[in-house]
Amino acid sequence: ADSEDLANLLRQVGIIRRRQRNASGAKEAFEQAKGITERLGTMETSDGALLLINLGISEFESGGDPFNVMFAARDLTSKLGLLDTNVGGLLFKWLGVFEFRRGNFEKADEFYKSAWSVYEKTGALPQLGKLKLDMGELKQAQGDLESALALYKEALESQKKFGLLDSVESRQIVTSVEDVEQRLAI
Repeated sequence: ADSEDLANLLRQVGIIRRRQRNASGAKEAFEQAKGITERLGTMETSDGALLLINLGISEFESGGDPFNVMFAARDLTSKLGLLDTNVGGLLFKWLGVFEFRRGNFEKADEFYKSAWSVYEKTGALPQLGKLKLDMGELKQAQGDLESALALYKEALESQKKFGLLDSVESRQIVTSVEDVEQRLAI
């Protein structure tokens, strides 16, 4: 039988599968959670918005087009008045990632700046640190190596501040710093 608990469990299963790099399994779990949530009539909540965002991410990670789902997430997030919350920050960050991957650097930058603004307002410093890595990658792709290096160093400092230096992201940041420093011949 459908229940909020089952929908939440499936959402958590989807998140775990995403972390395990099982994009198709994550997408399947998120789609099941979405079906239950819609049948229960509880989609118009912050959990519903997060579910749509996660579904969009898993769609992207499994090689699909995330934009229809992400625009539905944006519309719901806006309708619920959550664009200035961490839900909105997450939405903007991932829209930026998707636009960056499509080569739409200007749109990516706009979304990243929106996420930055939200995370600064809400005090979501770990998320802001992760966003700086994404923004550094964008600046590097645009050829602005000095800005990229500054953002990478800020991201690494954030990782250090929150005790995350042993994480995969930190190793990625260190590699990015070394790459840019080599290109700049520092």
